[in-house]
Amino acid sequence: MRRDFQKQLHDLTLKKWSINKTWMKKKDFQEFISRKFCLEKFQDPLIYQLQDFVGDLRGEKLLDVGCGEGGLVVALNLRGFNAVGIDLDERNIEISRLRARKNGLFPSIFKKGDARGLPFDDGSFSVLTLISVLEHADNIKKTLYEASRVLKTGGYLFATVPNKYWPIEAHVDLWFIHWLPLRMKRILLDLLRKQKGKDLNYLEGINYYSPVQWYRFLSPYFCKIHDVRNHTFDNSLLSMNTIKSRWKVLEAIKIIVLRASNHSFLRRLLFYFYTFLQPQIYLLAQK
Repeated sequence: MRRDFQKQLHDLTLKKWSINKTWMKKKDFQEFISRKFCLEKFQDPLIYQLQDFVGDLRGEKLLDVGCGEGGLVVALNLRGFNAVGIDLDERNIEISRLRARKNGLFPSIFKKGDARGLPFDDGSFSVLTLISVLEHADNIKKTLYEASRVLKTGGYLFATVPNKYWPIEAHVDLWFIHWLPLRMKRILLDLLRKQKGKDLNYLEGINYYSPVQWYRFLSPYFCKIHDVRNHTFDNSLLSMNTIKSRWKVLEAIKIIVLRASNHSFLRRLLFYFYTFLQPQIYLLAQK
């Protein structure tokens, strides 16, 4: 029975990403599909990082909004956590449920739904994740309001977003394309589509903001906001425990900068330089 689920999952994954064949090398495409098929096996770094920031999650209810193909939710449940996922894309939900069945989990841990109107009661979850979701949201404020609503008081939002200042566009590995004016970007995207057969026009709708701008989005809905990679807005959340994360050297530099510089202007200047060192911003907010 499980082999049937594995075959269905493989076929659906292949069908979803078959468009990539037109521009990826055969070997790269095969590796890409293999990774997508076993997505749950590549979630350890993110889970360890999440635990570093919010503590032991066992026994707590977690919601992954925009769960995609379900890798994180399945990985969390396989480790004994109580996690559910929601996504607007019917195809993603179908793949996620097959992934759950393949791993002996109930497919009901995945639901179809909109981040702008989550089908859950107020205060239902202790932790909510938005992994590479907010940059695609067409209504960021409504998405964050809903995230805050379904979180318990004291609950955590953990989100990842692209770093506006990082010179490489992380979705497609193209240099500086997200820094271009919209008209120039459209011209370049059209040229790439004609040359490589790759439709990149979805990049026009991606939101690129600075750490300060993300703070402003979050602040109406959360009492404590901490950019755990680039910018600290609440020093009470900063401690040497931050060095447990995978980016030990960079985090150590950040702590040294914080403790060595008491001058607000110099501190801000050093932090803005620091933001160029990471492709993503990792945000932790507490309700």
